[in-house]
Amino acid sequence: MNSVRAPRDQAIVAESPQLVPRTFVPAAALVVLTHTVVMLVHGAAHMRLNVELSAWADLYVLCIIGTGPIAGFFLLRSRRQRTGATILFATMIGALLFGLWNHFIAHGPDHIMHLQAVAWRLPFQATAVLLAVSELAGAIGALMLRYSLTRQTKARNR
Repeated sequence: MNSVRAPRDQAIVAESPQLVPRTFVPAAALVVLTHTVVMLVHGAAHMRLNVELSAWADLYVLCIIGTGPIAGFFLLRSRRQRTGATILFATMIGALLFGLWNHFIAHGPDHIMHLQAVAWRLPFQATAVLLAVSELAGAIGALMLRYSLTRQTKARNR
């Protein structure tokens, strides 16, 4: 701190890192946790139904859909909050687009309406929808947070 006197609350703000709104961290944790659990159940349904992905799709699922949101969340809890929000947004949008294409648009073995009528069909379909919902929620929340953090930075720099 410099030698200019400031009220106590200004000193606290000046010394602290960017602050994520208090309600966002638990919400982000809930979305990322839900997404991860649903993704694991969806992966089990993939295996039970023998719906295989290509090698590049497996890598995409592992890096972008699986690990990316978790990494983004942990960065939100560090001093790299804007980076965390950006990674969370990018991976959730990437996961959403991948899932929408493969589960609802492209006519292939991963399409929710082209599955065999067996026991794991309904869990596959339900988790495909739940993944889309969690990914959309995560992307919107991360975008809102990124915007908020950018505004905080600009306000501090004035």
